[in-house]
Amino acid sequence: MTTTIAKFAHLQIPLEDVLNATNNFADDNIIGRGGFGPIYKGQLQRSGELIKISALRLDRKHGGGVVEFWTEVSMLSDLKHPNIVSIVGFCDEKHEKIIVTMYEAKKWKSQRASKQPEPHMDTKIEDMCRRGSCVELPPL
Repeated sequence: MTTTIAKFAHLQIPLEDVLNATNNFADDNIIGRGGFGPIYKGQLQRSGELIKISALRLDRKHGGGVVEFWTEVSMLSDLKHPNIVSIVGFCDEKHEKIIVTMYEAKKWKSQRASKQPEPHMDTKIEDMCRRGSCVELPPL
């Protein structure tokens, strides 16, 4: 696990920054629920720019754990696909595990969780969509 953490050290975001970005995980900022728990919107200062973010906060009551958290961080940082949100970073501090991605307004796949995945969808991408890491494509 130490090797995994070191591999992604450049993506680490301090908990204080995530708390400020989400207004201390205010209920008003909840935009959905993924396989890991609640998803919050917010604004985060990164590289001198204020960006809109989504913060997927691990809720251990939903069955997610350390292995799933690091798998998601790894997959989001490695996979590039139009249906997968871009990772900004993560927070693993003070018993909190949070994945921070770019905010995709009103496009969270978790809002459509009841719909079946497309038959041609890659298994890894399908799993990520179930956890709330995908965005909806506009209709053709």
